[in-house]
Amino acid sequence: MTRLPFDPVMDYYRVLGVKPKATAEEIHAAYRRLARAYHPDCYPGSTGSLVRMARVNVAKSVLLDPNTRAAYDLSRKRASGPAAPSVQRRPPTQKGGRRFDYATAVMLAVVAPLVVGLRLYVATGAQVAAHPRPFMAW
Repeated sequence: MTRLPFDPVMDYYRVLGVKPKATAEEIHAAYRRLARAYHPDCYPGSTGSLVRMARVNVAKSVLLDPNTRAAYDLSRKRASGPAAPSVQRRPPTQKGGRRFDYATAVMLAVVAPLVVGLRLYVATGAQVAAHPRPFMAW
């Protein structure tokens, strides 16, 4: 199975801020505008600018190549078709209310005592190692 050169879930048109019918010149102009805004040289040491610039670069490379753009548009049409799987989202809770989470309860009931026991073992083990005593010494 070959790997696609793009992520079919990502909306590259939205990343660049262009319409799906945009020409190559419009895409290139949008890329240059965003490159000036998000370039890592403008924000040294910022990982956010690196991530944004990487997304912009991928979007530009996908949308400027005619073959890749055609494959991307086809995957977008398939994903937005009637047979697309819908994402199941949890219903929002009321303000201030919390739902009971069984995984958290299990972690608190099982894992937390184990962590406390491990800390006690390490603390007492360090003392025993510092002052070794013979077994069954009277």
